[in-house]
Order: sequence, then C-alpha cells, then structure tokens
Amino acid sequence: MGIVDRERAFDGTTSRLKDDPRPLYLRVADAIRENIASGRFDDATRLPSEAELTQLFGVSRATVREALSALERDGLISRAHGKGTFARKPQFTLSPGQARNRGFTETVKSMGLTPGTSYLSFNWEPADTEFAQILNVPVGSQLALIKRVRTVNNEPVEYAIDWVPERIIGSDMSAATFPESLFEYLREQRGVVFGYSDLTIESVLPSAYMAGLLHLELNMPVLLVEETYYTPAGSPILHCKNYHRSDRYKFRIRV
Repeated sequence: MGIVDRERAFDGTTSRLKDDPRPLYLRVADAIRENIASGRFDDATRLPSEAELTQLFGVSRATVREALSALERDGLISRAHGKGTFARKPQFTLSPGQARNRGFTETVKSMGLTPGTSYLSFNWEPADTEFAQILNVPVGSQLALIKRVRTVNNEPVEYAIDWVPERIIGSDMSAATFPESLFEYLREQRGVVFGYSDLTIESVLPSAYMAGLLHLELNMPVLLVEETYYTPAGSPILHCKNYHRSDRYKFRIRV
C-alpha cells in the first residue's frame, strides 16, 4: 500500500475527532485502531509516518507519538527504528472464569469486530461412556455434535467443537436452523442459565485438516481450550473443544 493509499484509508475517521470529548491522543489512537480492525491494513503493512499522521489528523507530533504508544501497548502496531510503524492484526484477550455466559459471537462484537462462521457441521450422535459421564446423560442418549470454523472480520481464528445434550438444545435443532450465537440461543430461547465452567488450556499442533481450515502452517501450534459449562446449581450444559489460533489469541488469568 503506497503513501497516498495509506492516507486515503483514514478518510472519514479524521473528521470525527472534533466531536469526541476524550483526550486527543485517545481519539487519534482509536481512529487508527478502527482502520486496523476493519482490515484496511494487513499484517506488516506500514502505516503513515509520524509526520504524515500529524498532518492527517491536524495534531502535534507529541499527540501522535502518545497515540502510537497506546496502540503498541495493545499489540496493534510494531515499530522498527529506521523502518517505520507497522500494523498487526488484533489479538483477542480472553479471561477464563469471567463473563462465563458470553460466547464467541458476543465477545467479538464487544471488541467492535465482526464475528462469523465459515464452516458448520451439525449431527446427532449417541453419547458414549465418556460424554455420558461429562454431561450427566444416559449412555446412548442423543447429543448434538457441532463443528464450526469461527471468523473475525472474515478471517478464520478458531475451530470449535461442541457437544450439547438434546434436552438442552432441543430436538428440532438442525444445521439449517442453527443460530449464529449458540450461547444467546440457549439463554434466550431455551432458558438456560450459565453459572461457571471448568477448563484446561494446552498448546497442540493442528492436524493437516485443521491447519487448512484455519489457514495455518502445520508447524504453528494452536491453543486448545477444553471446557465444560454448568448451571449455577452444577448441572452440565455443554462440553466444547476450541482450537484457537495462537497468533490471534492470548489468555489472561487472575489467580
């Protein structure tokens, strides 16, 4: 992307600065953040220089530097001395144990990004001994097995596998009627109340199939989060295995 194109990418955001009451550097930082999050800048795309940003936003160089420092702390840009400032696609910070009733769709929307699904498989399968114990259902009872590739701004970031008892999700569920947000559907349509979850996190290498779905090299590890969700009274709701791209996710745990 050339200098003129990089400058043109900010059209429409600079004019809104004067209507925002927050400190000026935060307004500039958010204008740049919006352009990175929207996909206008790919990884390793050089942003306009400090001098160019100063002119674009009509602010001092000190304000631009403060804005860039804030973006660098958030991991949205990297700066190389003598080379310039480069965009980095956002990482998604998850805090296990907090907001347990909010799924992928709602979490991504809360970041100002666009969630989506590029692949969906839905089947009914009988519970084996392992899942009968995990989900407290009889062996052989019906479980919904849902496999999805979740996207953020049309980029695949997560391969999700969910097992949900029929009594929880409803016997009329199918691939054709499956909602964008499973959590929202269970809460609002099925009356499910989420309480807490147990989870483990480990780094694993993806299979060739999974690497293809997530657009990864085979030697790039993914973060596997295996989790069981419960009602406040301790009744299991669903079990899931989510394979997160390690270059797009980080986990924050407070102990």
